[in-house]
Amino acid sequence: MTGHLPRTVRSDARDNRARILDAARLVFGEEGLSAPMRDVARRADLAPATLYRHFPTKQELIAQTFAEQHRACHAAVRDALMDADPWHGFQSLIERICELHAHSRGFADAFMTAFPQSMDFAADRERTARAVTELARRAQETGQLRPGFVVDDLILMLTAHQGLQHAPRPARLTASRRFAAYVIEAFRAAPQTGAPTRPSREQGEQLMDLPALTPSQRAEALEKAKAVRKERADLMAQLKAGTLQLMDLLARKDAVVGKIRVRRVLESLPGIGAVRAGQLLADLRISEGRRVQGLGSGQRARLLALFPSGH
Repeated sequence: MTGHLPRTVRSDARDNRARILDAARLVFGEEGLSAPMRDVARRADLAPATLYRHFPTKQELIAQTFAEQHRACHAAVRDALMDADPWHGFQSLIERICELHAHSRGFADAFMTAFPQSMDFAADRERTARAVTELARRAQETGQLRPGFVVDDLILMLTAHQGLQHAPRPARLTASRRFAAYVIEAFRAAPQTGAPTRPSREQGEQLMDLPALTPSQRAEALEKAKAVRKERADLMAQLKAGTLQLMDLLARKDAVVGKIRVRRVLESLPGIGAVRAGQLLADLRISEGRRVQGLGSGQRARLLALFPSGH
């Protein structure tokens, strides 16, 4: 028994730290950096003493909370560059950056204003701009990204996206996904005669070459897309409520489940937030953009070992 105690304590401490960071991301993102520490403790459902044991000062908590978002942004750019299909990677980058912005409600901007010395933001922006420029160059070479695209267009898109951040959270997330889908279509190069357009990811995956569709075909396609989105949302709700087990979800081989991102599945499990989900992806060596259908047999086995039936 005593041989297992240190591991249990370390596990509890890691879980508490993850809960605090997840709560801080939500609290600071929604209320701003002036939100009191007790609000973070309350959102994490932990005693204030536990919070201060992990983060003795508010500045340290804020810095660590931003670090999670910072890593998520870099992971989005890195995964996009690693995508074998540059246009596919470009679309993924837009979707993930919009999702991060929708969750944060300007937290990153507030952090940079309040703590400008925490890191070299200018150098970081320059590195990110170079990476996005390289991704755009590759996507343009495929003929699918508009030839006139420049990185400033992406910054303009994010500036416009900030207008969604005052909406209630559920409406904000839905609007953000629609915004990302429209932006992707705006950045898409005009298709050549007879050339099919490639569907975008997740929110736009059901979009087709609309000019080639009749009104009835278009309506049918949109209804199918709506039905797929609803079924996925219902599955994630069942997972969160515990009425659907992870093993049963992963056993399904259909496209509805296959195209769900693994991160979304993890975040829907009871007690798992965005921060903990990110840690699990890193521990299991699963990329941020990985979908269920892309999981290897070993990755599936490790996931099921972590979350057995009845979790």
